[in-house]
Amino acid sequence: MRIKEQRTPIKDIVDFKQMGGNEILLNLDNSENLMTSEIVNGLIELQKRDKKNQFDFTKNPFAMKAVQLLQQRVGLLSSKHVL
Repeated sequence: MRIKEQRTPIKDIVDFKQMGGNEILLNLDNSENLMTSEIVNGLIELQKRDKKNQFDFTKNPFAMKAVQLLQQRVGLLSSKHVL
């Protein structure tokens, strides 16, 4: 069977739970195209991958780009995002 046109997904959300640390960082590099909730979830999942606290993500340009974007969008954050 051939599909002539592929439908655009209604909810096309990036699932960071199934990604490794490097994949998360690469996706956060493209954070200007992500929703606020996706950026928050990406940063949370990134921190979960570093159980021994070996990495300082404040020095990582991809993670800091996402954090700076969140600071610009602070008015759009819900209480769930802030927690």
